[in-house]
Amino acid sequence: MQLPEALRTDPQSPIYDTIDDISMPTCPGAASSYDIDNDRQIRPYVIQLRQHLQSMQTNASALNDVPESILRGRAAVEEVLVRAGPNLRNSVLGV
Repeated sequence: MQLPEALRTDPQSPIYDTIDDISMPTCPGAASSYDIDNDRQIRPYVIQLRQHLQSMQTNASALNDVPESILRGRAAVEEVLVRAGPNLRNSVLGV
């Protein structure tokens, strides 16, 4: 199936086929001179994103002590149950 002639167009020049054709830097040291902090249009979004990431980092660091706290709590419960009697401990813990 072919397009009608009115819809067919010849490729417009220049045609870029490779990285070399578009002068795209390929070495790691050839970084862009674009500075995201000086872009007034996206600066508010960058600031908001940084605040969110800092908040997430703070929240995640608060969870570091959770596993140890769970183990201490479980040990305390087991100790109380052992003092109450082995039958109660076994029935509560399902042993």
